[in-house]
Amino acid sequence: MKIDHINREEKTIKYVIKLEQNEWKEIFNSTKKDLKKNLQIKGFRKGNVPDKIASEYVTNEKIFGASIDKISNLIDKEFFKLIPQEDKLKIIPNSFASKINKMDQNDVEIEISFENHPIVEVKDFDKMKLHYKKPEVTNDEVNSELKQMLREDYMLSEKKDGIIAKGTMVKFDFKGFVDNKPFDGGESKDFELEIGSNTFIPGFEDQMVGMKKGDKKKINVVFPKDYIKKELANKPAEFELEIKEVNDIKAPIMDAAYLKKLQIPNIETENDLRKFIKNAIFKQKNLLAKKKPIEEIINHIKNNTQINFIPQSMVNHYVNQIISKEINNAKSNKKKIEDVFKSKGFSSLEEYAKKLETNAKNELLITFGISSLLNKFKIKIEEKEIDEQLINITNAYGIKLEEIKKNQQLIDNLSTNILQEKLFDHLIEINKNN
Repeated sequence: MKIDHINREEKTIKYVIKLEQNEWKEIFNSTKKDLKKNLQIKGFRKGNVPDKIASEYVTNEKIFGASIDKISNLIDKEFFKLIPQEDKLKIIPNSFASKINKMDQNDVEIEISFENHPIVEVKDFDKMKLHYKKPEVTNDEVNSELKQMLREDYMLSEKKDGIIAKGTMVKFDFKGFVDNKPFDGGESKDFELEIGSNTFIPGFEDQMVGMKKGDKKKINVVFPKDYIKKELANKPAEFELEIKEVNDIKAPIMDAAYLKKLQIPNIETENDLRKFIKNAIFKQKNLLAKKKPIEEIINHIKNNTQINFIPQSMVNHYVNQIISKEINNAKSNKKKIEDVFKSKGFSSLEEYAKKLETNAKNELLITFGISSLLNKFKIKIEEKEIDEQLINITNAYGIKLEEIKKNQQLIDNLSTNILQEKLFDHLIEINKNN
């Protein structure tokens, strides 16, 4: 097989390839032999039709038609070995198209085309005004998280004077009332609370300080304005308490044996553990802190990416995937696909597909913009970065690492997420003084 002609256009890369005479002769003859072998005519056993008669049925046209699959297999095997690396990088996946220009007993000439990778440029990537403030982690936050981590291993002993103070663990019964009526979730028996943990409604724990074992008391508080249960937000409440136990807390000694029990890699001292906790809190807070600037970055890419065209094959793939999913869901739920489109506000499949095509072009514009910036800044991913993410998944779900590594789609998704996060961090850094 050899490439006779290459034509690079704005949107497509075209190749005209020609089979070597010996390659085509081998395919032609083997196909002819296969057709004769499987030929079945009344009066003859399958594969035993005389050549003179068989030739009336196994015509050149039939041989040419039956040879297509073998030619395609040869192209799949050899084609990408022959084209330049430069072209391989430009080819859009799944955009392959082919047609036969010539096929006779002597020659086969095939035209193969791919969509070309578009030319992409993101303007003013270093002139963005991003609303980002690097979060801080206080010692109080680290101490609180450390306490929570050690909580399961607390050792409790009855407080000698039985008086509640900050830092004690109290077991008590409570019943709450709003507008003189009990409310859902407002009652519990033998509830344990560390005083000073600030896990209850503001003012609740403070009013328990000074009470002692056996005491009963009514306390009054007001639910926060942003309380998770909206029906209770900003409402005054009264709680009836009865103290069952008041215990001193003794935290475990964080020696080497205890730290090993935590099963956290590279943690050998209490200071190591505190650094680990501080870093974990920072990552969590930073995810929230970056939410707004990431939205701003994506909007900037969407509005400032110049692209000469968007490959239609990618648009079609996006649209077809969503429509296929909708059709399968409709079948599973025993619904008419027309009703699904109408419920979304579209009068027909064609109208829905047109809207999806617009969405696809917007999504792909952002995808190409991000890809362009990743190449510009030469942002790469290291295997250890993927392994760290995979280890987190194995720890969370109890899956063996070697098993999860077989899931290539998961690894590809993780790689994409890590690369994008590194890009966003870089863009935040270079725009921090704007």
